Amino acid sequence: SNACVLNSCTTPNPTNATLTTGVPTTPNQLWQNSNSGNPCYFVCNANYTINGSNCTDQTAPTGGNFTIPSTTSSTSITLTITCPTDAAGSTPIQVAYGNTASPTNWTTCTSSIAHTLTSGDGTKTVYVRFKDNLGNTTGDVSRNISLINARLDHSRSEEHTSELQSQ
Repeated sequence: SNACVLNSCTTPNPTNATLTTGVPTTPNQLWQNSNSGNPCYFVCNANYTINGSNCTDQTAPTGGNFTIPSTTSSTSITLTITCPTDAAGSTPIQVAYGNTASPTNWTTCTSSIAHTLTSGDGTKTVYVRFKDNLGNTTGDVSRNISLINARLDHSRSEEHTSELQSQ
């Protein structure tokens, strides 16, 4: 018979895989029993790949994003986060954020995160990235924001006003 007999094709039994009869034909398939009378193999489920003798999630979460205002007069801003999903279901999703690329201050992903920009007027870049509980990490998502220091602008306008009054 060419049918896979389940009780002779179950050790090792990788998680996140499906037992299939026949001969493996792609890299994402793992021999289970190469006996010509009972060939069996495991196929890693969608979003999983072979890692040694197991099928593991090696895909970063997708769909993560964030928004910030285009301008601000304060170094304190709020990041509005869209937490990504992980096709393999690895949770919790974590987020890291910062003023430099590839931030590593991982925390559980939430929809709103307080963040402090670097001081000084000008364009600032904020970076965010996401990872699942297996460490599969996305690339950076970045957004620019213009920091205009309102206190300095206010004092300049006061100085200008007093100069006009003294003339």
